[in-house]
Amino acid sequence: MKETISVIGTGNMGAAISERLIRCGYDVTIFNRTAERLQSLVAIGAKVAGTAVEAINASEFAMIVLLDEKAIREAVVNGLGDADISAKRLMSVSYTSLNEIISLEKTFNRSGARLSEVSIMGYPDQILAAEARFVLAGPRQDFDSWLGIFMQLGQRVDYVGECGNATKAEMANWLSYALQMISIAYPAAVYKREGLPLSVLSGIFTDNPNKRIPGADVAISSMGDREYKPRFTVGAFLASIDIVIDYTRSQGMPASLYEGVREVYQLAADRGLGNSDVSAIFEVLYDTSGLHSQSSLGSGPNNWLPKSVQG
Repeated sequence: MKETISVIGTGNMGAAISERLIRCGYDVTIFNRTAERLQSLVAIGAKVAGTAVEAINASEFAMIVLLDEKAIREAVVNGLGDADISAKRLMSVSYTSLNEIISLEKTFNRSGARLSEVSIMGYPDQILAAEARFVLAGPRQDFDSWLGIFMQLGQRVDYVGECGNATKAEMANWLSYALQMISIAYPAAVYKREGLPLSVLSGIFTDNPNKRIPGADVAISSMGDREYKPRFTVGAFLASIDIVIDYTRSQGMPASLYEGVREVYQLAADRGLGNSDVSAIFEVLYDTSGLHSQSSLGSGPNNWLPKSVQG
């Protein structure tokens, strides 16, 4: 008998998780409020639930792959009512603050379910190739079962204790991740503007052990072609960065650096690039026309920097 699992939310990440689990032999039930996102998964064997609660009750395990806490409450919690979801094991694959994930845990506990959470280090294509890495938190009694599922999706799973700890780890990891594409896009824009071959920069970030940035070769290729097939979108980044900024402040650390990063991404979204890959911030830095009217980007020797991080 096939193991059953449900996936609520079939955006880029939810679709990749669903497809990978189907191909690994799981009986997968999916729910998404936008029906057209379901068809490609139905074609390879997914079953469709009419509501999020129906999806939860269709399987012993359910992954909630929605953008944030607000989306979880709108799509799942608000539909619970008096539904019996006791003994169901749920996994949050969403961007939440520490307070939000703890509040969601209490909400689902009241309905008899047990909530875990995961921080994913990887893009949808890495899920499909089972190359991602995961940090899980939640009830210890559920970890072994979730471990078996996530090892179908990646190479390593770490358990960090009670629900909330994966969010703490994700926030700490984001302090580095938030700077990763910025660290690639700024020099790439200068290379392009100065007529230098981007292949040289790609080689430096790929081959030099002192300057290596994971994924730089893919990002620079996208920037060179100026085609930004989404792995992680500008809009998704913006949905996350405010949580990171708040977390940074809660740690008593200066947050102005991340406010400047947010400004660059917001400028990209304002140019209609919200659904493009994060590498699309290159467009803001390469073509700076109109920046003076859009933002606080200044003039002079440091006009590449957002005002909040200018000297």
